[in-house]
Amino acid sequence: TFTTFLSSTIIARMILNFSDDLKRNIILCLPAHDILKLLSTCTDLHRIGCENSTLWDILLQRDDPERLESFHIKEMYEYQQEQLLQLKSKNDDDIMIHDRFEEVRCYKKSRRRRRKKAGISCETSQRSYIQSSHVTALSQVRWKTLMPDPSTPDRREGHLMTNLNGRIVLTGGYCSDEDIYILDVPVSGNKNNSSGSGGWKAVKPLQNDCSPSYVYGATLTNINDNCAVRFGGFQAGGCTLECSSLYLLMHSKNEKNKIDQFQWIDLNKRVCGPKPEPRAYHSATLVGNRYLVIIGGMKTGCSIMSEAILDVKTWTWLPQAVCRRANNNSKGGKDWPSRRYGHSVVLHEKKDRLVLFGGG
Repeated sequence: TFTTFLSSTIIARMILNFSDDLKRNIILCLPAHDILKLLSTCTDLHRIGCENSTLWDILLQRDDPERLESFHIKEMYEYQQEQLLQLKSKNDDDIMIHDRFEEVRCYKKSRRRRRKKAGISCETSQRSYIQSSHVTALSQVRWKTLMPDPSTPDRREGHLMTNLNGRIVLTGGYCSDEDIYILDVPVSGNKNNSSGSGGWKAVKPLQNDCSPSYVYGATLTNINDNCAVRFGGFQAGGCTLECSSLYLLMHSKNEKNKIDQFQWIDLNKRVCGPKPEPRAYHSATLVGNRYLVIIGGMKTGCSIMSEAILDVKTWTWLPQAVCRRANNNSKGGKDWPSRRYGHSVVLHEKKDRLVLFGGG
C-alpha cells in the first residue's frame, strides 16, 4: 500500500532523485493526507511544498475548484485595486485597461511577481489547500426540543451522559434517581425512521453485589462500544465528600427479548497502583484506546490541577503523572494551566494532543 510506502523515510528520499515534473506528478496522484505526510518526511521534499505555489493551485483545482475560484477572485480584486491606486497616483486616466482579456493577462503575468515581492509566494495557496482538505464547515446547526413524557428523567445537574452501542445513556447527578435512561432520538425527515417520535426509556440496572454510591460531578468515559468508566464525584450536598471511586458500566442486550441491559461493576478492589486525589467536576479523556487521563477538578473548598492516568487494559493507576511542567516561558507566563474545575478536554487524534478549554 502507499501508506507503507510513505512511512519509509528512505524511500521518500529516493524521490529526490526524480525530476521535478515526476515529483509533482507523484504528489498529484495522492490524497490530501498522504501529500502532507510525504512533504514532511525530509527537508528537501518540504521545500517543494514551500516554494511551489502552482502545485497547491493545481491541488485546489483538483479537490476544491470553488475555493480556488474564490481565492483567485479575491486576488484579482486586490490586483484591480492596486492598479487603480497607481492610476490615481499618476493622474493618468488614459492608460486604464478596458479590455477584460488584457486585464486578466496582465494579472496573471504579475501574479507571481507580486506574490514573491510580498513574501507569500506559496503560504496563502498552501493554507487554502490545507483548510479545504481538513476544515469542515457545518451547513446548519439547530436545536430541537423533545416533548417531555412520563419517562423523562427528573431535573438534575452534575449527571453523566455517554453513548454505548449507539444508545444515548444518562444516569446519576444531583438527584435521588438511580435509574439509567436511554434516549431515543428521532431522525428528522426520515419517514421510515424506526425511532418514531423519540423519547426517554428508564432501565433498572441488573442486580448484583455492586451498588454504586450516589455521586454528582463525576465522569463517565467510554473505553469501548459496550463499557464506560465512572470516576470521582461528590457524595454529599454542598460540594462535599469528594471521592476517587471507580466503577464500570456495561451495556448488553437480552438474547431472548433483545431488551437493553446495564450492569455496574465495582473496580475499586481490582485496580492496582496509588489512588489519585479525590475530586469532582474534573475531565476524563481516553487516549490511545488505553489510558484514561484525568485532569483537574474540585475538592471541598478548592480546585486542583493534578493529573491521574489509569491504564484500562491492566486496571493500574500509573505511579506518577507524565505531564511535564516547564518553567515560566519567555513572556513571563506559565506553560501549564492553573487549577480549575468544570473545564472541557478533548483529544485531537491527528495531532496526538489534548486540548483544554475553560473552567472555574
